[in-house]
Amino acid sequence: MKRFLNPTFLKAAWYYWLGKSSKDPVFIIGTGRCGSSLLVDVLASNPEIKVSQFEWYHTFLKTLKRSYVSEIFLTDIIDIKKVSAESVRSWNALDKFYMKALFRYFASYSNQRYLIKSPAISLILPEIRSLFPKSKFIHLYRNPYAVTLSVYKKEYFRVDRYREDYSDEAFKELAANYWNDSMRAMDSFADSLSREDYLEMSYENFTTDPRNKTSALAKFLDVPDTFSYDFSNIRSTNYKIGDLSEKDAEMLTPIFAEMMIKKNYAPIS
Repeated sequence: MKRFLNPTFLKAAWYYWLGKSSKDPVFIIGTGRCGSSLLVDVLASNPEIKVSQFEWYHTFLKTLKRSYVSEIFLTDIIDIKKVSAESVRSWNALDKFYMKALFRYFASYSNQRYLIKSPAISLILPEIRSLFPKSKFIHLYRNPYAVTLSVYKKEYFRVDRYREDYSDEAFKELAANYWNDSMRAMDSFADSLSREDYLEMSYENFTTDPRNKTSALAKFLDVPDTFSYDFSNIRSTNYKIGDLSEKDAEMLTPIFAEMMIKKNYAPIS
């Protein structure tokens, strides 16, 4: 209950009750390791934009906090479908009020466009939309081999229980399924929205032509195209896909083949 006594939340709740919180946030969505941190850095260079990078994992996915200390270890990478479904079922009226009051307050108390970056919400987007019916979504996606390898390199050696419970090969399979399940859910959600509310772009296109892609984002967000970021410094890191062995590529490709082809990625042969 401590979060409900936080001074910022109390102010947010007051704004909400007075009807002053009229704006919904914009959500930056995508899998973990899709390149959204780079996108956020670029967007944050515009004085008309405010971006939250906190990600709010334990607000959206309540199951995660319990999982790390329980006998049954369950995270979004292990099974994002189950974590997302159990988390949404656990939301009560106070949880929903907390999210609506806090995020609408952040979106409304200044004239800046307020964006929330969170890979946590990939499979709960319809529920997010029901809480924030005027929200917009920016979906950044990336080559599944690159995401799988990056998730493996970052998470497998950071979290002891991953190494205790899963072999290298098994964890890479989990990471590949995480990309596939997330992409399928976001693709399905996109079908329910108009182009005014949902913008999708690949990491590869963004890093190849960052200036023009950022201009498109400014138009989507209805903000001036006044970014101070040095676009000449943007480089793709997809060359690291070369670190995957032939055995790994052969194992991973069937997991996400259908979705990767739909997104115009070529399987590694």
